[in-house]
Amino acid sequence: MNLFVTIIFAVCFGIAEFSPLVKIENCTYRLAIICAATLVAPLMAMLQTQWVASSLLQSRNSWDLQNAIIGRLSRNHSIVWAVTSLIVFAGLGWPSLVAVTWNFADVPVLYEVILLSPLMLSLVGSWVAFYDIQQLYHRPPKQWRFDWKKRWEFVSVRIRMHLFTMLMPLVLLLTLLRFFYLIDHLSVPQIILALALLSLWIGAIFPFIFTMIWETRPLSDPQLLNELTDVCRTSGVAVTRMRVWKTGNQIANAAVTGLLPGFRIVLLTDALLKYFTPEEVTAIVRHEAGHIKLLHLPLKIFFVMLPMVALILDQTHAQGVHQWIATAIGEHGIFHFSAAQVAQVLIAILFVVYLFIVLRWLNHRLEHEADLFAAMELQRSSSHEFNDLTQSALRKLGVIAPRQLNQSTFLHPSITARIALLESARQDHSIGQKFQRSLRRRNAMILVPWMVLLLIAAFALVTN
Repeated sequence: MNLFVTIIFAVCFGIAEFSPLVKIENCTYRLAIICAATLVAPLMAMLQTQWVASSLLQSRNSWDLQNAIIGRLSRNHSIVWAVTSLIVFAGLGWPSLVAVTWNFADVPVLYEVILLSPLMLSLVGSWVAFYDIQQLYHRPPKQWRFDWKKRWEFVSVRIRMHLFTMLMPLVLLLTLLRFFYLIDHLSVPQIILALALLSLWIGAIFPFIFTMIWETRPLSDPQLLNELTDVCRTSGVAVTRMRVWKTGNQIANAAVTGLLPGFRIVLLTDALLKYFTPEEVTAIVRHEAGHIKLLHLPLKIFFVMLPMVALILDQTHAQGVHQWIATAIGEHGIFHFSAAQVAQVLIAILFVVYLFIVLRWLNHRLEHEADLFAAMELQRSSSHEFNDLTQSALRKLGVIAPRQLNQSTFLHPSITARIALLESARQDHSIGQKFQRSLRRRNAMILVPWMVLLLIAAFALVTN
């Protein structure tokens, strides 16, 4: 969901940046229409919740059918939220109202906050309504309770997990875009310094900001902390701290933040520690250690940054993809947009499609790799069978989050598919051997394009 929300926010911000802004005369009438459009998604969420409660779940026949229907409703709601957001920005002139009529364009930060407020308010309102759907997994609809405290806990977790987490990459993207526009006016030392500061921001500062946003606390169980530290050490992974992410027992998950060894933090949610045994928690931490050991985070950054750096280099030259598209469109452009603006929008759309297709495939592959790593490390360091604890943890996760049992997401393959791969690897040891060989080939293949790209970038900077 984070990627989808980020894309919609970025597209809306791009509309505000590139579309012509005019003064809105009847701003009260326009504001009323914008408020009504902003409320469409929350009202739809309320209607969906009531429909689910009244007509679908009272029989409670098939969990698979219910999960499929809820997933379809969620996708429909996401589409409605995205469409109404685009209408507010592109059709109703919200950027013109904020920037020109109200004169907020010259006020940094406040302008961006007000500009993006319809998107954020629409999301928060929808989460307030969807809290009732979450109760489905704990009690029948007739026993649903209207508890504002628990409802706010549910919403606040999603604000921190989706909204704030999404805004940080968006801020990074906007920083890169501003750097992209300034690159022609910077000297080579200034560009190198800017890239070094950006790398420091991503590798060292981001992890600590995430721990503050996600409301974490230190792991208070000293025995479990020692066991998890030993697991990371035996797996060859350096971790600075382990912290508990407070979600109100809503989310059972673990994550790793930080690229640099001295700044890595392992996060364990409170629901994970509540519902899983210490042995299963260690298996999950082995999985997270696999993400670190196998360089999965740098690999994801590589797949995102490589085309972005290539596009920046393309833009710095008179002849390139941008110029070719602009020439093909013609000097008159399309509607109110110049040829250069249309070229940038088309390339941005292609980049988004690339992210959806490639990152989904990559995320699934990396999850399978981390599962195999955890199972192989467990077998090597103890007397357990190949996938005893890893499979046990996955099955329990399927009970806690039944929608993930047979349904894949953008970040994870289905739990059934992950268990099936571990079973195949247990019966056929050649799968593990192929896994080790593929890692060595992949790491070698990653270095080659980066070295070529760095050489091209260095040559371009020196010649300019």
